[in-house]
Amino acid sequence: MANDTTLAGLGRPTAPAADYTVAHKTFEITQWPQPGWRQLDPGTGDEAGTTEGDFEVQWKGDFFYGKNLAIATNNNEYLDGLGAVPAAKDIEAV
Repeated sequence: MANDTTLAGLGRPTAPAADYTVAHKTFEITQWPQPGWRQLDPGTGDEAGTTEGDFEVQWKGDFFYGKNLAIATNNNEYLDGLGAVPAAKDIEAV
């Protein structure tokens, strides 16, 4: 169960969600945990801040895709899920 104790060092429950927005600045942005031997490059690991906007999703066959419309980049499309175990030929097409 997620609560302040179980999420210690990772985050905290945010309810009601409307209280946690970019406009209110009611959250903290911290660098990702780095437990391994390789350190993060300077200035990375915190997603460079926040943004709010729409996220478009759609099924294409057995693949569930998402597109982040809030960021202006070509690197804003994601494979978010699978509806079935894909065959090797289907993975190559992605």
